[in-house]
Amino acid sequence: MEHARYVFSTSTVTGDVQVLNLVFGYIHEIVFILIGPGLFFYGFFKLKKKRLIEDIPTSKIRSVAMGFAEIKGKARQKIPLKSPLTSADCVYYKFLVEKERTGTIQF
Repeated sequence: MEHARYVFSTSTVTGDVQVLNLVFGYIHEIVFILIGPGLFFYGFFKLKKKRLIEDIPTSKIRSVAMGFAEIKGKARQKIPLKSPLTSADCVYYKFLVEKERTGTIQF
């Protein structure tokens, strides 16, 4: 009667572990390569918006120009006004109520 002899090689298991270590070792670098350029250009977008806001001149309400303008002062109420959603005292409020419709379009 013959005896079966099984030989297990550890070289494939060690090779697989080495590949996994190699891939997971570089995972943070792969993430930075994929996300980095997007964050880079997002920073320029935010910088452009910051400079636009900083370059708006402050003016008086009587001589305010059309377009973007910074006005410095204190708002006063002619009549007491409360926000309908929070019941907070305010000078002005605006809200929009929308209705979502689903289904087919009928003409």
